[in-house]
Amino acid sequence: MTHNTKNSLIIIGLLVLAVAAEIFLITRPNSTTPSAKTSQTGGEPTSETFFFQSERIAQLQVAVTSCDLKISVWDEGRVEIIITSNRTQRNRPYAVLQDNAVIILEDEQEASPKDKTSLDIKVPKNLAEEFNNFNVSLKTTSGAISAQRFSCSVFSATTTSGRIMIDGASFATAEFATESGAVICSDATAGKVSATAKDGAVRYTGNCNRIFAKTQSGAIQYSATEMMQEAFFESESGSINITLPENDGYALSYAAQNGRLKDAFTNTSAKGNGNVVYKNGEALIDAKTSDGNINISKVK
Repeated sequence: MTHNTKNSLIIIGLLVLAVAAEIFLITRPNSTTPSAKTSQTGGEPTSETFFFQSERIAQLQVAVTSCDLKISVWDEGRVEIIITSNRTQRNRPYAVLQDNAVIILEDEQEASPKDKTSLDIKVPKNLAEEFNNFNVSLKTTSGAISAQRFSCSVFSATTTSGRIMIDGASFATAEFATESGAVICSDATAGKVSATAKDGAVRYTGNCNRIFAKTQSGAIQYSATEMMQEAFFESESGSINITLPENDGYALSYAAQNGRLKDAFTNTSAKGNGNVVYKNGEALIDAKTSDGNINISKVK
């Protein structure tokens, strides 16, 4: 075999390898192909950790699917995000820093019963204590959301299917929404609260200036440690239970179509619609339920 013949065979072999590699790259599934989605979960969950220095951070935004979210504070000077998942690498949530916001997102997902994904977020205590400079938005289509001993200016938690649990948190403004699950707030402090649950209960214990709570099929329970300024409660199919401390007075507008009102402060027991005034009538309370009772009790 001549030298030229050998060179020709080498060139032909390299061309064959190049064409084969190109075919592999063209036919290899990407994150948007159906074949990639069918194998996006499986095996045991693994964890990876992201860190962000807190000096520039003013927002935390999470938008994920099929994921449990937990947020709390710690003594370190950086934001820590632990992502635990059994998804393939290309389908896992990931965290990035954009301007002054930490953003956690993912590629488009299809629901899988084998999906096991969760986020554990820790925020520096000093950042959370800078009440007017830090906002948090948590969204998941399927999963629970929890916040423990956490403070920020604006806090928003939304899930399609799962509970929202808040314990010992402080917010200037808080919004909680779930379609299938309960909203449970204990030892909470807020300026303004909005809590909605389509198929689940709303329970709030703590203090706030204004509260809006609405359910379609579930009870509403509000226990105030301090008297609020304004409250609106509405349930299509559920009772409304309000517990208040002794106060300077309130004006109550109520509607219980298929139930009755019992007010321990004014000793009122009535059916249907009406208005009740206690003392100076300063605080405003509006309570409506189509199928349930309205109970106003005194803190014991």
